[in-house]
Amino acid sequence: GINAEYMGAKVWCVVRKGGLFLVGVPYTDGRDEIVWNAHRVYGSTRLPHLLANWHQIDWVNSKDEYEHRIWVLKK
Repeated sequence: GINAEYMGAKVWCVVRKGGLFLVGVPYTDGRDEIVWNAHRVYGSTRLPHLLANWHQIDWVNSKDEYEHRIWVLKK
């Protein structure tokens, strides 16, 4: 699977200063969770690693079983 924290760091290397990055992941206000054999749900522990170094411009929630949040980030 894709390690989103690693992906965020790699994208940081190729986005120019002032550039935007949109990222969406399953999200919860509580604890992180691994849904076996499927995906991660980002919470208070892993999310800061994913968003490290980026400035959060905005975000929006989806409406599905797991709340997916999409962030607009700026370098």
